[in-house]
Amino acid sequence: MKIISTITFLVMYIVSVAQITYPIGGTLKNKETKEPIIGATVFVVAPDSTLAGGAVSDGQGKFTVSLARGEYTLKINYLGLNPYVEPLRVWRDDYLGTLFLSENTEQLKGIEVQGQALQATVNGDTTSFNAQAFKTTQNANAGDLIEKMPGVQNTNGELKAQGEKVQQVLVDGKQFFGQDPKTALATLPAEVVDKIQIFDDQSEQSKASGVDDGTRIKTINIVTKINMRNGEFGRTYAGAGSDGRYSAGANVNMFRGDRRLSLLGQVNNINQQNFSTEDLLGVIGDNSGGGGGRGGRGPGGGGRPSSMSGFSAGGSENDFQVSTSNGITKTLAGGANYQDKWGSKVDVSGSYFINRGDNSAIKNTYQLYYLNEVNGQEYTEKDTTQSVNTNHKLNAKIVYKVNPKMSFFYVPSISVQQNNGASLLASSTSKEAALINQLAQNFGSDLNALKMSNDLMFRLNGEKRGRSLFLQAKNDVDNTSGLNNLNSNNTSSTIEINQEGDLEETTNGWTAQVMYSEPIKDKGLGAYVSYTFENSQANTHKQIMSGITPIS
Repeated sequence: MKIISTITFLVMYIVSVAQITYPIGGTLKNKETKEPIIGATVFVVAPDSTLAGGAVSDGQGKFTVSLARGEYTLKINYLGLNPYVEPLRVWRDDYLGTLFLSENTEQLKGIEVQGQALQATVNGDTTSFNAQAFKTTQNANAGDLIEKMPGVQNTNGELKAQGEKVQQVLVDGKQFFGQDPKTALATLPAEVVDKIQIFDDQSEQSKASGVDDGTRIKTINIVTKINMRNGEFGRTYAGAGSDGRYSAGANVNMFRGDRRLSLLGQVNNINQQNFSTEDLLGVIGDNSGGGGGRGGRGPGGGGRPSSMSGFSAGGSENDFQVSTSNGITKTLAGGANYQDKWGSKVDVSGSYFINRGDNSAIKNTYQLYYLNEVNGQEYTEKDTTQSVNTNHKLNAKIVYKVNPKMSFFYVPSISVQQNNGASLLASSTSKEAALINQLAQNFGSDLNALKMSNDLMFRLNGEKRGRSLFLQAKNDVDNTSGLNNLNSNNTSSTIEINQEGDLEETTNGWTAQVMYSEPIKDKGLGAYVSYTFENSQANTHKQIMSGITPIS
């Protein structure tokens, strides 16, 4: 057992040396439809024409800009609506209320104007792409659309934007299928997308506490078209080919304002998946494990496999897995994502996903040697592997706003993975039809993993801007267990090898934090006091049992 305790006490820390700023917010709506305007660009210009601040309206049309005291000009732009411009005087926290933007209906009679839609705009660290400027094929999804945008690459299933891995996808400012960008982008059709925004988001703790911890998460926010935010849309497909190949899937999205439900399903045997697999066990696509030790292979074979032909002497996790990097995988997957606002105080979102991959592979090898000393020697091998991998993922986020100054945040997650594998290796070496040696090796494994996290946070804002109290309690559990067995028999040897392995690893961690922040009056400074307690317990048990049986 290993116990680690860490206590951190920070007495005073300067968090800002800039001028004291005040949050200025408002809500944007379409004057004709009264719908909130999502993804509008908000600029605040100083008297010397420099940009003092900016923001992009969220899924409810709301925006917030932090400004120092002074005189400014507020400018708001949105494609298809008339620009909004008005003077702005800042001297304290202020809410501007609802600002209405009217539709631009002005037309030029008898003149047809053709032009190319503006591809992108940049506001601070947010890059917004206009979806209408990028052409996609019929039935394309959001992922196909995004890959056409500058600075976005999809390499071996990993999505990168601006050179960094995309870790989460939001839809109208809210999480969509947890932190699985691949699933989120494959679920939404391209035709429902109005804008794509790429930016660096803060961590959940930073957003909850109000104190920036410096952590950034590369994020893509999909802004949907206004007319698609109330209704149903989806996609279904099916196909079949030679050799019994098939592929089918469907997804449906039901949007009712704040209440949104998305369902998806997929089945195929063509090695295709529209989701990211959380590989807790490290078994997916691994080339090592089970099936090592090809005794008798190659010229001059005849030596028996070592006593550790299937397992490493240290009993590593590689000894508890069967490779699934080759062969044909049958995929069965399904998931659901739910978002809603319960009353005026509770925001809830969550997703569940399950996928099952059944991988099978047969590899045949034939080698004929022409070297002088082994001229005419032949080697044949048949390696058969079977692996079934199942993943479950559940994520949720609940925000309870007791009042404008007091909020609770609860962020639970759980992932479960099961992997069962088996391999059979049969090989032989012969010369001029005379058998030199023969190997038969069987390997089986059974792996299970559980990863669970519970994060509870509380924030209380004071009457003074910058004064807050933040509390956090977090628990993380990580458990891995495995069983395996190996049987190896070589005719060139007089013994039979039998091995069994047992693995059990458990980590249980607790974190508690108290943080208090306070502005320093008239000095343009802020400070916080933080106390953090961490405790982690790790238990590891590995056992390798090896037996040698004489062959009569």
